[in-house]
Amino acid sequence: MIADRVALVGSAWTEISRDAGRGEGDLALDACLAAIRDAGLEPSDVDGIATYPGGMVASVSSTYVLQGLGMQNVRWYVDANGNGPAAMTAVIEAALAVAAGACETAVAFRAYARPRHHVAGGALPDVRMPPDITFKLPYGNAAATQWIAMWATRHMHDFGTRPEHLGRIAVSTRAWATTNPRAIARDPITLDDYLASPYISEPFRKLDCDFPVDAAVAVVLTTPERARDLPHRPVHLRNASVAPGPRPDWDQAPSYREMSAAYAARDLWSGAGGLTPDDVDVALLYDGFTFLTLSWLEALGFCALGEGGAFIEDVGIGPGGDLPVNTHGGNLSEGRTHGMGQIAEAVRQLQGRGADNQVADASVAVVSAGGGPLAGALLLHNQEPGA
Repeated sequence: MIADRVALVGSAWTEISRDAGRGEGDLALDACLAAIRDAGLEPSDVDGIATYPGGMVASVSSTYVLQGLGMQNVRWYVDANGNGPAAMTAVIEAALAVAAGACETAVAFRAYARPRHHVAGGALPDVRMPPDITFKLPYGNAAATQWIAMWATRHMHDFGTRPEHLGRIAVSTRAWATTNPRAIARDPITLDDYLASPYISEPFRKLDCDFPVDAAVAVVLTTPERARDLPHRPVHLRNASVAPGPRPDWDQAPSYREMSAAYAARDLWSGAGGLTPDDVDVALLYDGFTFLTLSWLEALGFCALGEGGAFIEDVGIGPGGDLPVNTHGGNLSEGRTHGMGQIAEAVRQLQGRGADNQVADASVAVVSAGGGPLAGALLLHNQEPGA
């Protein structure tokens, strides 16, 4: 349904900080307006809007933004709340709306202001928690850090994956971030720095984990016909996939050897129109934790299940490596935008606007989002539709 019927034409980030001094509403307005104007448009030209507010943390609705920007012509909108591949959920929803003709041009965004009084694994004040959390919270087992640490531990047990493999992801990602002025963490790190980093939830160290920020990111989608008249090179969406797997639960999955990413990747390539992992020039892979990036490399077919660690060592995913991964520094260094930063970076790379981190002749990009039972992926290219 989507294949090359949608183009991404604009993108923007707000300043990313640990304390913006203002709410997520202001951040969302700024990011959406900047993305719309980056696409060469005005708010009155946009007739669709989508966001991923997130399930339990503060964010802002699509109706807040459409009113704040005076978008008088909106005929489709959605707040893609609940489970799903994080911020990518809103982008896929918007793409489907454009492809179906529900709107012609849509802006999709994620805005987030970090909780000021929340400790990971603890209850959020004034928030109704999901039912399963009721049974986990009394035991202090209510954080993704703990759940995904179990998946990583099983991977290490079954395949011999070592802490150094995860460390190379943290080091490579930070190397990209050193030349990204948006990134909060820009100081280079070494493998020794990583190994000296304190444990948060073994085997995850502090440098395995992303960190909350105040930020908003937005992208603009439209039809290929409309995209031809806009200022930047269109980035076409070849395919999008989401897949929860047969038993989508953080701690009741049928196998801890691979995440639901395997199902999303299978569906992504089956509708790729002949593109394969060998065609990918740049990969923007979800990295709420380093292990998620390793798991996505395996799921997407860059290497076999269990060979992610060796692949990272042999091929290289940092500057100068054969497979550039997370060229903006990822959530690990730029800050947690729930994957929307990865999507915006893919757009900039395929438009040739990657600044100091531009991958030469980048033509095809794959983007992934989510971990555990949550998984989604996008396949993007900058050639003529159908090429």
